[in-house]
Formats: sequence, C-alpha cells, structure tokens
Amino acid sequence: MSVFLHEFKKLWNPKVLLAVLLISLFFYEFFLSFHIEYFPNGRPALDMQQIYAEMIEDYGHEMDETEFKDFQKKLEAAKEEAGVYLQNNDTAQELGVTSYEEYRKLYNEAENGIDVHEKIDKLHAEIMFDKDIDVFWEIQGFKTVQSHYNRRGQWNIKDTKYSSAQKKAEQIYKETDLQSILPFQIYENYKNLIQYTGILIVIVIFIVIGRLYLPDQKKGLLQLQYTSKMGRGLFWSKFSAGLMTTFLLTTMYLGVFFLLYSKNDTSMFWSSELSSFSFGWPLLSWYDFTFLEYIGVTVAIIYTLAFCTAVISAMISRMVSSYMVLVGLQIPAAILLILLISSFLLVYVFSLTNALWVYWVILVGLIAGSGGFLFFRSRREQRVDIT
Repeated sequence: MSVFLHEFKKLWNPKVLLAVLLISLFFYEFFLSFHIEYFPNGRPALDMQQIYAEMIEDYGHEMDETEFKDFQKKLEAAKEEAGVYLQNNDTAQELGVTSYEEYRKLYNEAENGIDVHEKIDKLHAEIMFDKDIDVFWEIQGFKTVQSHYNRRGQWNIKDTKYSSAQKKAEQIYKETDLQSILPFQIYENYKNLIQYTGILIVIVIFIVIGRLYLPDQKKGLLQLQYTSKMGRGLFWSKFSAGLMTTFLLTTMYLGVFFLLYSKNDTSMFWSSELSSFSFGWPLLSWYDFTFLEYIGVTVAIIYTLAFCTAVISAMISRMVSSYMVLVGLQIPAAILLILLISSFLLVYVFSLTNALWVYWVILVGLIAGSGGFLFFRSRREQRVDIT
C-alpha cells in the first residue's frame, strides 16, 4: 500500500496539474462556455423551451392527439393576443392589418421597393426587435412545435445504407407514434457539451498518465527494479495508481461538468423518451432510453474511454525513453480517440444514424485493444532480462 500511495502522489505533480488546469480553462472558454452561457440561444429558441416546459406540466412527458388539439388552442389564443396588439398599433392600422395572419401574409408577400413593403418591414422590425413583443416570438415557437408534431413519422429514409435502421425507425413510430416531449435543442445542447467534455478528459489523462513510467525510465531505475521480485511488482503498483488517478480525474471533471450543466435547467425533460416528435428519424435511438438514461449511458462511455486512454498512455509511457517520443506516439492515439468520440461514441450515440453493431464494435474493439495491449506488456514485464 505504501508503494501504491507513493506512486499515486507522484502522478499529482503540481506543475503538471497547473498545466492541466490552464488547458481545461482554455478548453472551457473556446468549446464549452457558449453552450452553457448562451442556452437557449436567442429567440424563438428561448420561447420554444418555455413552451415545451409548459407542455410537460400540462400533458406529462407525452402529448397525444387529444392533447395536441388543446395545444393548438393555445396557439390560436396567442394569435388573438397578437391581433389585439396590431389593432392598437399605428403602423398596422395604416396598413389595414388587424390579425396575425394578415400581418404574416403581408410581410411575406409585399414586394420590395413599394411603400407597403417599407411599412410592413418597419412594423416587423418594431415588433420583433425594437420592442421585442413576446407573443409574436411565442407564436413562432408554437408553430415550430406544431410543425414538428404534424410531420412526425413522415420520413424519407430510402437513402439510408442500413436497412436495419429503416426498419427500427418504422417500428418506433408504430409503437410510440412519436409522442414524447423532448426538444431537439435540449438533446443537441447536451450532445455538444458531453462531446467536448469527453475530449477534454481524454487529453488530460494522456498528459497525466503519460508520466507514469517514463521518469523512472529516464533515470535508469528500471534496471534496478528488475533485479528483484518486488521491483518487478512496481509495474502493477504504478499501473494501479494510474487507474485510481484516472478514476478521480474523470469523476472530478464530470462533477464540474454537471454542476455547470445544471444551469441549463433541463431536469423536467429527464423522464422523456428519446423517441421525440421533434427529432428526425436518424436521431431516434436503438434503445428505449429516457433522456436521463441516455445521460447515464454517455457517462459510462466516458469512464470506459478514460480507462482505455489510461491503459494506452501508460503502456506508451513504459515503452519510450524520452518525452519527445512519448508525445509523438500520444498525439496520433489521442487523435484517433477524439475522432471516435466526435463521430460515434458521444455524438448521438446509439442513434439510428449508424447501424447498432457499429457502436458495439467500436466500444468492444477499444476495450479489447487496450486490454490486449496491457496483457502483452505485462507478460513481457515478467520475462524481461537485465543485461
């Protein structure tokens, strides 16, 4: 235990941790902060999130056809409120606009260069931007939700290269009728955040665990260690310290991430199924996940990635004799993992975008590859001779 603690403390080098902290702050500023500080991003995205939250309160986590009719009544009520505003607006009165539908028709059809176009354009700018009248933004949000609900299941899925994904999409629609209330923007926002968090964790672990064996190698201590049975056991003591460090770092980063993510206030959607009417068919899931279960899956994948990264970094550290070679080998390994993260493992993971077997082949292959790397290296540790 004392050997383990000694090796564990060596990994928490203040200079390395300072460098990791600076990299983390840089990464947050350039990749994560926008998705936390500006969510929802503008209008009508803000209005849509409020509408979806009200739908959860009114209908639960699903909206059936009867509830959709009630939802449409709210849209009509919003249009009536907008009409009252227009009836009391001087520019609208000049144009003879007394309802929301007249306002939208005139705005869409008025030709450039004529007096009517200038006036309706001025009225639109006044309503939407100068005075920022809430009900007009809310109507846009209502109409977007209405459009998504009406178009659910109307997919063009002939172009998919995976017939199994097409069959699964059709099965989901038949079984659920896509009534789950989960905004795409909630899903997209979490996807962006967890993707960058996973990439950051991989980079940090490569940096910290890369020092696991290399310092002893540079100081020529391995030759002394291999002269005794206890010395050979240092391979596993160091590796155990590396795994514990990996677990703690990953937990710390995820803890900070979810603390920041809580500001986005998405907990009301946690029990909603991923089979949402606001999703296109490729983003439906192979599994019947709720949003909270999906979050749990991504966390499990990050821990898996973290430990695989630790194994790869540790074994590279054991094989090389200089920091230049270490970095030269870590960079392509890190790029490969980042590509897997940004293409499959933390971007719409287990969605119909890819065949189900693709995700499992990558995950199992990553675990088996890093495990095999560790197995063969540990066998060699037992047989290595000192000359």
